[in-house]
Amino acid sequence: KGQHRIIVAGESDIVNSTDPGILMTLDMDSSVVVFFDQSKLDEYDIMSAESTNMNVFTSSILPRGSATNPREMTSFDLRKLIKRLKEEYPDAGCTLDYDDAWKLLVSVRLAAQCTDARVNVVVQDLYAKFPTMEALAEAEVDEIEKIVRPCGLGRSKAKDISLCMKMLMEEFGGRVPDDFDSLMKLPGVGRKTANVIQSVVFNKAAMAVDTHVFRVSHRIGLVPKSCSTPLATEKYLMKYIPEEVVPKAHHWLILHGRYVCVARK
Repeated sequence: KGQHRIIVAGESDIVNSTDPGILMTLDMDSSVVVFFDQSKLDEYDIMSAESTNMNVFTSSILPRGSATNPREMTSFDLRKLIKRLKEEYPDAGCTLDYDDAWKLLVSVRLAAQCTDARVNVVVQDLYAKFPTMEALAEAEVDEIEKIVRPCGLGRSKAKDISLCMKMLMEEFGGRVPDDFDSLMKLPGVGRKTANVIQSVVFNKAAMAVDTHVFRVSHRIGLVPKSCSTPLATEKYLMKYIPEEVVPKAHHWLILHGRYVCVARK
């Protein structure tokens, strides 16, 4: 009474049993019996068909608004996905070359709309001329621009690098801060860059959502359609991916997007 019983045949892991609207789930190999609160039904899109060989109601259940996903990502799915990504990319890590935190800041800024491979070549010339944070802070913007121009947006990137190095010297004692708010104060540093520094340099649980992470997360159903911005995607991934896996998961998703789940359809 006041509940609906739905038998989902052949899709035993299609429903997230941690959903508060599900009162009981019985996993019986070929079917799942689920009891929903009546008030929860409106939150789901039910795509139904009458079974021809069973006197039951069969359904595919997805969260409302996530119809572009094959199905809802359950905790079991997530564990399988993490295992497969770990096996596929066992040595995943940052593909930008650096030996100091401030150099990674520079490289991440240069990598906007540019490949990591090209950045790794360009910074060799940059550090040959300006080998320290102090030297780069004192360098003329025009001199920086001449070197970094092959990375695109040369003037803008050169100005940001110059101002960032100056602020690190003047306000942070020549050290890259490890907290998010301080990183966000640096010129040329946005949320994605701050998360990269926290994750890569300081091994914190921070998820930088770039174009690859955003695309892959949606295509494989890691996040629902409602996560329509990088920030929403970041928050959703941080909520459901185990904290200890987050730093590696960022690189797994990037590599999968770069070499397998590419932008072109």
